[in-house]
Amino acid sequence: MEAALEASGLLGLWLRPDGGFDAGEHDAFAVAALARPAPGYSLAHVLLTEADSPVPADAVLGGIAFAPTAIGVDHPAVIGADGTWRLGPAAGRWVKPEPAYIGATARERARRRRVAELDDRLGELAGRIAECDHLLAVVDADRDTLAAELRRRPDRRPYAESVQALDDAERKVALLEDRLRAYEERLHEREQDVARSLRRLTELADRHALPAAPSALDNLEQALRTAETTGAVWHDRRADARAAAEHARLAAETAAQYERLALDAVERAERAASAAVVLAERLAAIEGTAGAEQHEVLAMLQESQAAYQDCRRAIKQINDGLARLNARLGRLRGELSTAEDRHAEAAQARDGASDRFRRLASGHLPADAGVTLEPTSEAGPVLEAATVVAERLGAVPHEGKQVREAEARLRDAVHRAREALGGRAELELTPDDDVQVLTATVNGVRAGAAALGRVLHQERDARRRDITEAERDLFDRTLAGDTRRHLADRIRQATALVEAMNQRLERVRTASKVAVRLVWQVDPTQSPGTRAARDLLLRDPAGLSEADKEALYVFFRDRVEEARADDSSASWEDQLMKVLDYTAWHRFVVKLDRGDGQGWQDLTRKLHGALSGGEKAIALHLPLFAAVAAHYLTDPGCPRFILLDEVFVGGWTGRTAARCSTCW
Repeated sequence: MEAALEASGLLGLWLRPDGGFDAGEHDAFAVAALARPAPGYSLAHVLLTEADSPVPADAVLGGIAFAPTAIGVDHPAVIGADGTWRLGPAAGRWVKPEPAYIGATARERARRRRVAELDDRLGELAGRIAECDHLLAVVDADRDTLAAELRRRPDRRPYAESVQALDDAERKVALLEDRLRAYEERLHEREQDVARSLRRLTELADRHALPAAPSALDNLEQALRTAETTGAVWHDRRADARAAAEHARLAAETAAQYERLALDAVERAERAASAAVVLAERLAAIEGTAGAEQHEVLAMLQESQAAYQDCRRAIKQINDGLARLNARLGRLRGELSTAEDRHAEAAQARDGASDRFRRLASGHLPADAGVTLEPTSEAGPVLEAATVVAERLGAVPHEGKQVREAEARLRDAVHRAREALGGRAELELTPDDDVQVLTATVNGVRAGAAALGRVLHQERDARRRDITEAERDLFDRTLAGDTRRHLADRIRQATALVEAMNQRLERVRTASKVAVRLVWQVDPTQSPGTRAARDLLLRDPAGLSEADKEALYVFFRDRVEEARADDSSASWEDQLMKVLDYTAWHRFVVKLDRGDGQGWQDLTRKLHGALSGGEKAIALHLPLFAAVAAHYLTDPGCPRFILLDEVFVGGWTGRTAARCSTCW
């Protein structure tokens, strides 16, 4: 009967003195008013209530039918003597070896059995307490022995200094390795840039049917320079040839004139010879008849003849000098014509260069180059302005190859600037002969790079001034609000979690006296103000001074700027999560104690390589097990799954594995 009552749930019903039930309680009650008298026997015939009971149990018991079996009895609540029961549409059967609730004897027997069980449990606990007291005594003795040994140990200051120096050196080596990796990454990026540049160079060379090798390009450039020099020399020699042709023409005309003069002179000489023959005959006739006076006249004639010959020689010399002068005059006329042509070409080139310089100088190029000019229309000031520009920009590389490289860099910079500015400004590269002019259109106004920079800086400064006060107010609310408390709580929870890990690690030391611990510290590669900012976050915001708040403001402001610079395309939410990611400020350091008196050491690559196979496995896996156990404590309801198929390698024995898995 007790088994049937317990199985049907009637044994655990509450009976209130008023026979009703409490609607505010989440429990089961027996309501006397709802009980219908049972036909025939009921529980009231076989169960007696205790004397002085304040509840109307007979009314409830009278509403529950009792029969040898509950099968076939027409009543809502039936209890059978064979353990069967029916309660509305539910029915069942259960049996018990002996009663435990109905009857004082049954309750006393159950109480004594429970007391015996508790006595056994207390005896077991007393034995364990005695064992613990013994272990505590052993630990106290070991502690006294350890204290005595610690008092007898030598001074460890030199060793600590050496260890500190070693740690500093290893830390410096780690920093240098990080820097080396950064340089290697930069080298890889530069190599990729070189590969892309070579690919563009090859495409450009194929497009223009030119070689792509540097040596071939240098040879081609040298050949072009040689061709340019050869062309200039050919042009000069062509001018000399034209002057020589003009000189030859003048010389031919002069020679023709002298030839005509020579023919005339020959004719005159022949006539003079004929006249001389006639005169000689006449002279001979006269001399035959002449006297002393005639001889004097003859002497005078001879003197006149000598003077005549001298005059002939002087005339010939004068004519030769005149011919040379005419030839030189012709050559000078040719050179003068060539010089006039060159002068006209130079004047035309000068006028074109002056006009182009005035056009370029009147724009925004001087301001972009950082040069102040005031050109005028006269040639003199233009030359002076060009000289000033040449002096100020003389150190800028201006060879053809360097100019082409600069133009390529300018195109890349314009492409990146267009992506960064978006629709804020329109950038345009306009070719002007051999010059690329960068023009920016901002708010419908065309300006240069310098003016664009000034406009962008002014807008940036204006926006910064507009949001500085709002940022300050928001930052103050953040420092004293839920964000700071949440961040500080997370840091404290992480610190407590690491302490829980170390508490478990302190209880584990292998047979070779190897122990491991974790240190959660501020990453030394972070900025110097990270540690101070972390300490200030953990303090009460009401106790922060203005200097402390300013330090925190500068710290978070710098981190916001770093997040923006690292990934400007990320959303504000992603950047803010990156700024408040306190895990990025810290790093874990594994420390190892080998029990050889050297104390705790950082588990570096060198120290890990000096360990045995089992010690290596311990140094790597014990912190992981401690982390798992600590995380289990933070959430007691989480599933305790840990897979150990491939954990114990490299010298760990089954006994060590079983011991470590039992500890957790």
